[in-house]
Amino acid sequence: MLDPAVTVFSFRADGSLPGIGAIRCPGPDHAEIKSMHTAEAARGRGIGRAMLAHLVGVARTRGFRRVSLETGTAAAMSSG
Repeated sequence: MLDPAVTVFSFRADGSLPGIGAIRCPGPDHAEIKSMHTAEAARGRGIGRAMLAHLVGVARTRGFRRVSLETGTAAAMSSG
């Protein structure tokens, strides 16, 4: 996430950080949803849905014509 083409967003509620999301801009008309995570205790409250809507809205506002989702095999965060 140290790439300057990546913008990280956080969802804060009542002093906690239940969700994060990131968008990367690999090209002039392409945005990539790089990462999203909702804390286990906050799941089922619509935070992931709100973050996805925000990331797509940011891409739209920045004029991107294509949005893709990076998929991977490794977990972004662990609870251990």
